[in-house]
Amino acid sequence: MSATYRAAIRTGLPDAIVVVDHFHVVQLANKMLSALRRRTTAESPRVRWRLDSM
Repeated sequence: MSATYRAAIRTGLPDAIVVVDHFHVVQLANKMLSALRRRTTAESPRVRWRLDSM
């Protein structure tokens, strides 16, 4: 859940209980994991193995 969303809910509805559904939690986790994977791939040295080099 974004900080902006939490702040808006707390400001507009101070007594409300903020909940997050399972789908959006998993979606956020997948986005973060993909970003980590892309960053790790971009930072690692590129090594290409050929089958005939083994």
